[in-house]
Amino acid sequence: AHDVGQRLGCGAYLEALRRVRAGGYDETLATPLEDIEREGVSAGCRIVPMDQLLPEIPAVVLNERALRRAAHGNAIAPEDTRVPEASMPAKYRLLDSTGRLIAIAETGPGGVLHPVTVLV
Repeated sequence: AHDVGQRLGCGAYLEALRRVRAGGYDETLATPLEDIEREGVSAGCRIVPMDQLLPEIPAVVLNERALRRAAHGNAIAPEDTRVPEASMPAKYRLLDSTGRLIAIAETGPGGVLHPVTVLV
């Protein structure tokens, strides 16, 4: 709204905003807050596991050394990922050997992965 107002030269603001889609999820998959409050702990079954999030970002399984480095936010060398540098996209989901999501990383020069969001 601010950008539109700037372009029009008159200012602008939002009175309301409703997000109807986030990534691969739309509002048909959402659970109303009232339902969660009513169901309490049992509403936990509606939570999408983190391991299923961001399927559009390719995943790479880390070896033990890379796992320790990622958990501390340190860069991960290409030899610890077995991903050919030529095929490297901008981001990766970093997984442990069980498939658990550990971090999201961005690629750097030489195929180094830099964790930008660490979840452990």
